[in-house]
Amino acid sequence: MVFMEENIVIQTYSVADLKNWLLHNRAITGLSSEVIAPTRAFAIMNNPFVTDETRVVCALFVNDKLAAFTAAFPEVLQKPENRLAWWFTTLWCDEKYEGRGFGLVVIGTLCELIGEGNFFDVEGAKETVEIFRLLGLKCKYIPRYEFFKRKIHADTIRGKLAWCREALSQMSCERRRKVMMHQKGGDSNYTVEYPRFVDDETFAFIVAHSDKDVLLRKQEMFNWMLQYPFVQVSPLHDHTPFDNRFSSIVKDYLFVCCKIVMDGKIIGVTILSVSRGCMSVRYLYYEQESAKTVFRAIVDHILSLRIKGFETNDVKLADYVIPLRIFTKNYILQKSFSYPQDFVFSSDSGLQAGEGDMFV
Repeated sequence: MVFMEENIVIQTYSVADLKNWLLHNRAITGLSSEVIAPTRAFAIMNNPFVTDETRVVCALFVNDKLAAFTAAFPEVLQKPENRLAWWFTTLWCDEKYEGRGFGLVVIGTLCELIGEGNFFDVEGAKETVEIFRLLGLKCKYIPRYEFFKRKIHADTIRGKLAWCREALSQMSCERRRKVMMHQKGGDSNYTVEYPRFVDDETFAFIVAHSDKDVLLRKQEMFNWMLQYPFVQVSPLHDHTPFDNRFSSIVKDYLFVCCKIVMDGKIIGVTILSVSRGCMSVRYLYYEQESAKTVFRAIVDHILSLRIKGFETNDVKLADYVIPLRIFTKNYILQKSFSYPQDFVFSSDSGLQAGEGDMFV
């Protein structure tokens, strides 16, 4: 048996490298859409806290073939006050190299450049959790409530499809009627606005209603998420496929801010994402006395979008949704939050969304 000698090379890429690759069409050694999706690269390039020198991508090559990569971006948090945070947004390793520590190498390489005590991660994969533990981070699990409709497979109802479509349509109308009946008796003179950015008034509301949050993003970070330059030309609109490791996730992506207003006053702000038929409440802030009105506005989105799945980290919203029986299944998903040893985590605090770069 002949064993091929392995030539392992680790490359890190700066924001300037991403710009030269995407904007100026210059060849950068090893940098391609395999290493980072163009959508994600554009997002990181426009992050308000990066400079051209900021190293944001690390890739490992074996005999000139991509074997593993990760990407990260920085932000300065509003809370804790002016704390530098780095969010790791992807980790991929070729399955034939799994178990060799390549994931640890690419993440660890970026961590060395970042410095101790500043990197965070919100992730569900146990492999990522273990990597961050090896790098000296603590880990806490955050509950996230998930709801799903039962899937109906055509093969099991062959010959009855026409009847099923009509029955499902009637059931949908009946379910909506019951939900609306359930909602009667509360305030109904609210409106929902869809701002393209978080203005000063909206951000002041967010700050005033985020006392239980572990972290609070700055106004410019919320606007970074809402104003990605490629949102208007995302696959949701032009159906252009992306050639990257995670292309399936961006085929139907919507990211929107909703401001719930009643009697000229903001009573709630939420940022929603819709991906692969699932709606996620990424951020939610509301007046406690107007909670049900804000929840009704979110339920109206659920019904109008005809989504198959829904998730939130707000236990009160979850408790509101369950009795409506919009979904046939619900369970609690434990998301991990890895954070530095010196980070103070209050036991009664909650974690909103996590990373801001939802595009992968």
